[in-house]
Amino acid sequence: MYLGDVMVLPAGHDREQIRALRQSCDHVLDIVRHYLPAKYELGGLRRVVIELGRGNDGVVGQPHGPIGTYAMPGFDLESYFRLPQETQEETIAGCVETALLALAARYGAAIGALEATMRCVRESGFRLETELGCSRWFAGENSGWRSSGASHRVGCMCATRSGTGWARCWTQASLRAGPGS
Repeated sequence: MYLGDVMVLPAGHDREQIRALRQSCDHVLDIVRHYLPAKYELGGLRRVVIELGRGNDGVVGQPHGPIGTYAMPGFDLESYFRLPQETQEETIAGCVETALLALAARYGAAIGALEATMRCVRESGFRLETELGCSRWFAGENSGWRSSGASHRVGCMCATRSGTGWARCWTQASLRAGPGS
């Protein structure tokens, strides 16, 4: 099984803190997921959950099936939320890097790919624009989404944060091929 997801949650899973944390860092996690190698083996883990603010610092919890955890209790969420956006982005990237490298050491996985992933994340300036391949579904006139073997959608995802919130914006254009295309 290959690693495909990284999550960051506040310890205790307080809903208001989860919402605030997601607003501040989901775009960074989207960029990490984008740059993770498609076939990176990390001890059979499919998802890594990094818990901020509880437990023993740096302790890797026992995996629950394909989900692994990493605790960072020294993380002060209230102080984090008062930081400027750029510092928040770098702080979350540092937490993700620390957790992934510790898990790689525990499971004997290669660290070069993770180091390259985090280097790309930082070099992106925590901004990402990329074209996405999409399904063969398109918006039909007054009929909602419908399928057509002759239609194609092209998408672009940008993960950014501006002002007081973050946004994942999807721009899609539907192209309908003519007969014999």
